[in-house]
Parts: sequence; C-alpha cells; structure tokens
Amino acid sequence: MSRLSVRLELVSPSNVPPTKDLALRLASQDRSEAKSFIDFTFTPSRGPFHNLSIKLVSTSAKLPSSGSISFRLSVVTSTEASNLNEDLESQRIRTIVKEPDQPILETWHDKRYIFLSVDSGTVEWDKRSHASISKDKGSSIFPTQSTSPLTQFSDTVQIALRHIHPNSTLDPITIVERLALNNSTGSRLWDCAIGLSAYFSLHPESLDASSPLMLLDASNSERDSHRTKRRRTITASSRNRIVELGAGCALASLAAGRLTQAQLEEVSVLATDIEATVETTLAENVAHNSRRPSDTPIETVVLNWGKLSDDRVKEILDSSPNPNLTLIATDVLYDPDTHQLLLDTLLSFLRPSNEIAPLLGSTRALIAYKRRTDGDDGFFEMARKAGLEVGKVWEWSEVSVWSFT
Repeated sequence: MSRLSVRLELVSPSNVPPTKDLALRLASQDRSEAKSFIDFTFTPSRGPFHNLSIKLVSTSAKLPSSGSISFRLSVVTSTEASNLNEDLESQRIRTIVKEPDQPILETWHDKRYIFLSVDSGTVEWDKRSHASISKDKGSSIFPTQSTSPLTQFSDTVQIALRHIHPNSTLDPITIVERLALNNSTGSRLWDCAIGLSAYFSLHPESLDASSPLMLLDASNSERDSHRTKRRRTITASSRNRIVELGAGCALASLAAGRLTQAQLEEVSVLATDIEATVETTLAENVAHNSRRPSDTPIETVVLNWGKLSDDRVKEILDSSPNPNLTLIATDVLYDPDTHQLLLDTLLSFLRPSNEIAPLLGSTRALIAYKRRTDGDDGFFEMARKAGLEVGKVWEWSEVSVWSFT
C-alpha cells in the first residue's frame, strides 16, 4: 500500500447535504472549482500526519460571518486497493465498522487493513479565522490496525457499530472519542476493541465462561471434538458476569451487552477503569448507548489494578450466585510496567482465595492484543509462569484474542 485516496466532504451537522451555497476549495488552488468535497492522496511514506488547508467559500451569496458545519472523512476506492478473498472474519469486521463498500487493503508486511470513515461532529467556524482543519483539535480517522491517525479534527468522533450479529436486529452502538480530554489513552477507540467485538459477534458463546473455546493451534481431532461441544449462544441455565478491565470507551462491554441482551436476567456487565476515564469517556459512552428499555444495563466502577482483597472481589462479582465469570480487556499490554498489576488482578479472579472460590462458577479472561512496544508480549509468559493456561483463540491482521484460564 503506497498511497490512499481520501475524501473530505462538507455535510450539515445533521448529516444531510449542506446548502448548495457553501463549498470547499484547497487554499493552494484559489482559482480551482469549489465543490462540496475535496479528494487528496494520503502517502504513508510522508509520515502519519497530513496537513490540508482548505477554504470554506460561498458559491452564490456572500459568505456569512460565522456558522456551523460538519465534515466527513472517508476513503475513496483506490485502483491500488487489494480486495482479498474475504473470509468470515473480514466480512464481519467490515460490517461492524459500517464500511460495507470499503476495500480491504494489504500492506507490504502481509497484514490486512480497513480504514474507517469518520464524521467530525459540529464545527463552529468564524469568517475572521482560517477555514482550515487543525490537527490539534481532537479526533482522528485511523486504520483499524494502526496506531497512526491519517489526520485529526474536531473534539468528538462517533463511530457506529452496526449489526454486531447479522442475523439479528440489534441496535447500533455509537462510540464517542475525546482525544483532547485528559490526554488519556482511555478517551479514544483502539483497534483491539473493534477486534474483540468482531470475535464476540462470531463467537457469542465465548461470553459464557463455561463454554469451550478452540485454540488456533489445535489439532484436527481437537477441532472435531470442539465442534460437537461448543454452543453458539449463552445457555439460559447459566448465570454470567462479564467484567471489562481498562474499558476506556467501553466498546467491548457494550458489544457484550448487545449480544447477551436476550438473557438480561442471566447476564450482567461491568465496565471498569481508572477514575478519570470512568467519570468522563466511559460514563459518556455507556449513557449514550443506554437510552432504550431494551438496552443491556452496563454498570461502571473504578477499579485500580493489583491484588484485590476478598471484599473487593465480592463487590465486583455483585450478588449473582455462582456466576460464570468472563474478564475481558483490549489493548492493555502496551506498557510492560503495568503487567504485574494486571496479572495480579486476573489472578484475584482466576485463582481466587478459598473464601472466593465457592462463589464462582467457570472463569476465564479474554484479552485482545496488538503489539505496541518492545516487551509487551512478555505478559503471556508471565501468566504461564503464574499457573494460568494461555492460548490464542482468534486473529485478524495484527489483532489477536487470547484466552487465560
């Protein structure tokens, strides 16, 4: 992938075509035709940030002195785009990120990518200032498998996660990012959250810790045995508690809630993070996606990692009798300095004390991982040495899902 054709489009805040009197023009091409969109080329060899200076112009009447407008940034199908033979995972990811027509791109290191379209939300503009998009104003469009944003604008980005399970009529999930808030990693949507949501949609039975999982390196006989054992849905006879660690924007928790909302009496979901994230981005996304009576209630609580007391474990488990417990987490291994704290948290539930053990049914953790820093994959060996069984259960491009039991 040497370059990508990107479109910046002028839309109204309500996402309908704007007035025909407003248009865009590249600042460097004052004599060019003003249109409702601008296409430009993103070339990765120039670096992850591309600055684009544009002018908001009037095609007929005099331009008002100020107003509100929105922008949409998307990828135009490129002649260089490589549409691979899609497997079910690729189809599901395209459905989840609401990019049904987006080409799947293949890079020089044989990894697949999907670039997300993004809306800026309402942007206030003033005729006295430059009508340009500044990269320091907030959110980004980014490939689902990359840490580098294409360009940045606005303070809020909404990404709709639609049809998590194609055979159902689940309501969409909308995630709001606030990158400029608290300078926190928990204020943006990361690749692993999308990946884990895709995995859940393909394997909803994974949200029931008593349901067997198939490892990617399993033998043919093990796969045959698994096909006869696995369940495609959570059983009504089991009680399940789903707890997300480092939830951030809470996409994984919300996806788990959507997929289990038919069994509200049997499934409860808790999203946890540090206080600053719980009170801002996490709370906002949970509230935004919990407006209808049919929405699965998502609880939120502050949970700092480390060895937990029995009383604290009981609080997290809530009052469900002998629940099957599934811990979930996404993009939490990027800092090796926090590995021991995270492991101690997992062990508090997966290797509980004699007082806690009788209160639990089956337990496991599912962590979505993407390599970010040197040594971040050392967590897997740490977990094995601590007595946990560790195995990879799913992978798409650079995101993989690992099971800990």
